[in-house]
Amino acid sequence: MQPRRLDPRLSSQVCGQCHGIWEFYDRDGERRANSAGLAFRPGDELLQTRFLAQPTVNAGAPAMQALLAADAGFIRDSFWADGMVRVSGREYNGLIESPCFKNAPAGNGERTAVPVFSCHTMHQTADDPRATEEWGTISLRTA
Repeated sequence: MQPRRLDPRLSSQVCGQCHGIWEFYDRDGERRANSAGLAFRPGDELLQTRFLAQPTVNAGAPAMQALLAADAGFIRDSFWADGMVRVSGREYNGLIESPCFKNAPAGNGERTAVPVFSCHTMHQTADDPRATEEWGTISLRTA
C-alpha cells in the first residue's frame, strides 16, 4: 500500500517501523522476523507487530519492564527526562510525542495526526532538477 493513501497515523507508522525505538514482544516474534522477515506491512497497526518504547505512555508495560530488566539504562540512554527521544534515526518517537501529531485539527472538530509526509517525502519527483545524490542528502519537502 502506498503510504500517502493511508490516514496520517497509519502512514506515519510506515516510517516508524524503522525510525522508532522498538523491540519484539517476545523471542518467537524475533525468530519469525529473522527467518521470514518483519510481519509489518503498510496499513497494519505497528503495535500489532512490535513493542514501541514510549516512556511517557508505557513505562509500566511488561515489555518495557523486560527491557529495563535487561538494560537498566534503556530509558535514560534513549530518551530525555521529558520522554522525548534523544537518539538519532528514531524520529518517529519524537513525532508521535509532538503537539503537531497529537493535536492537529481534522477540520471537523476532531483531531487527527499530522503525517510524516507533511514535512518529508520518500521519493524525488520527476520535475525536481537536483541530482538524485543531492536530493537524497535531505528529504524535506520544499514549500
